Amino acid sequence: MYEERLCGEFSTVHFQAVKAKACAVGSGASGVVFLINDFYSLISRSRKLRQIMEELLSTEREYVKALGYVREHYFPELERADVPQDLRGQRGSVFGNLEKLQDFHQHHFLSELESCVNEPFRVGRCFLRHRESFALYQYKTLVDWFLGPQQKQLKLGDKMDLWSYLLKPVQRISKYSLLLQDIQRECGPGQAREMAEVRAALEVIHFQLRHGNNLLAMDAIQSCHRFSIGFRSGHCLGHSNT
Repeated sequence: MYEERLCGEFSTVHFQAVKAKACAVGSGASGVVFLINDFYSLISRSRKLRQIMEELLSTEREYVKALGYVREHYFPELERADVPQDLRGQRGSVFGNLEKLQDFHQHHFLSELESCVNEPFRVGRCFLRHRESFALYQYKTLVDWFLGPQQKQLKLGDKMDLWSYLLKPVQRISKYSLLLQDIQRECGPGQAREMAEVRAALEVIHFQLRHGNNLLAMDAIQSCHRFSIGFRSGHCLGHSNT
């Protein structure tokens, strides 16, 4: 069913082009072979697109889940009575736009991507429709105030620390770039408009990669030490993990 609908997306234009080429070759055996080879090429592309969409949707759901996990389990840590004075009222400084990002992806973007499951070339349009929302990725947390309460991580029995969760938006933008490039490579004859939309979507994402002082700026990620906040003395105690 998926491949039937997807073949439809490759459209009549594509098959008309195939037939025109076959007629040029001739109506004999060589023309039939040409049509068969092109048909199998079409099916191969449809399967690749299905795999791309499956990866896009599964990783999007995991991303939304991860953001919600931080919101549920780590946001309340800044509301504790023994939180250091320096951290009170600094949720935005520690978590950046994570709350807004989770709302956007959970309530808007995920459902739109899901609606493209049988029409993968519409994905570019989804990114363009929400290009303004991707500006949410242009923010920077205060790495010096990085909150990584190890006791909370142990209590949750989580293998990942908060640092790893705060990297998720940076990693997600990079993943979008790779998946959009995969879709772009599968665009064929008759999909000039969709190709243009995917290219424009890539420009939106690449802008974020270049200019968006992302949540943990890449230079800071590479050069800074990890910090955890101690709650014992009422002050921010930095502990290098290196």
